[in-house]
Amino acid sequence: MPGIFICYRREDAIGHAGRLHDRLVQHFGPGQPVFMDIDSVEPGEDFVDAIQGMVTSCDVLLVVIGRHWLTATDEDGQQRLEQPHDFVRLEIEAALDRNIRVIPTLVGGARMPRSQDLPDALNKLARRQAIEISDSSFHPSVTKLIAVTEKAISAAQQQRQMAAKAMVEQTARKVETAALLIEEGQKREEHPGELRNLDIAPSLTGPEQDTVIERLRLAASSRQAEQVGAQHKYHYKVWIEGPAVVLAMIRNVQYYFVYEPNPLTTRSSDPDSKFAVNYNGWGCYDTVVVTVQLKEQSAQLQHRTFNMCSALQVSRSSDD
Repeated sequence: MPGIFICYRREDAIGHAGRLHDRLVQHFGPGQPVFMDIDSVEPGEDFVDAIQGMVTSCDVLLVVIGRHWLTATDEDGQQRLEQPHDFVRLEIEAALDRNIRVIPTLVGGARMPRSQDLPDALNKLARRQAIEISDSSFHPSVTKLIAVTEKAISAAQQQRQMAAKAMVEQTARKVETAALLIEEGQKREEHPGELRNLDIAPSLTGPEQDTVIERLRLAASSRQAEQVGAQHKYHYKVWIEGPAVVLAMIRNVQYYFVYEPNPLTTRSSDPDSKFAVNYNGWGCYDTVVVTVQLKEQSAQLQHRTFNMCSALQVSRSSDD
């Protein structure tokens, strides 16, 4: 579930971070969640895992750096950035370790920290090109930042689409291999475990069945589910649409929502709902691999990649 994460230190740049958050939310809307505070960590939950999970669900991490970002200390006078469990440090480490685009965002006349001023775990931050947000020209500066952020999000989406395509091709190869094994009369249990979870069937026999997946389209809707801190969580519904005669041929539909490292897989066998599934989350997935199993026993699984965010925009346009 792609998003934008604003990493900042409250005693350093809370005003700048809040103003930046509001502008980004206004520009991107609910389809592109903007995270600013991790207020959703429950009592007893591992906050390190929570931070890593939230950060890695984003395409871009904006590190808001003010004049006191580097020198901020705790109540004991210890430099916060040198502490292994400092939230800001953990957020940046999580993004750098997973090759998420990290954009240092300088505010209040701050300068970019040098590598020798940073903990070893954050040395890579010093090599990231920074962008300056000027108080005197805030909106033009943020417009430039938005353009850079959109470019980074687009690149991340392309990578996910390539990964989804590779996954579909890999699954197809597994299906073909398993079908050959079945034709040779070998039992599924005699072969690698990766084949056991596949619903394997021989080749298609009818031309109409062969094009079922091409006659479907993805549909989606959303509504606000709850507010967690400053963020809005949404309830999403996803289903397929197509001619009634085509939908009647389908036994079940599996949805694979692609976003590493937190993909989501769910399935529906309910034709009355048009094989709808639901989830609660921060945003839509731009890559969804839909796998259709037909009622005809001789039919092979069919796969197709859709963009859920585009489907959501179509739904909103229709409602308007």
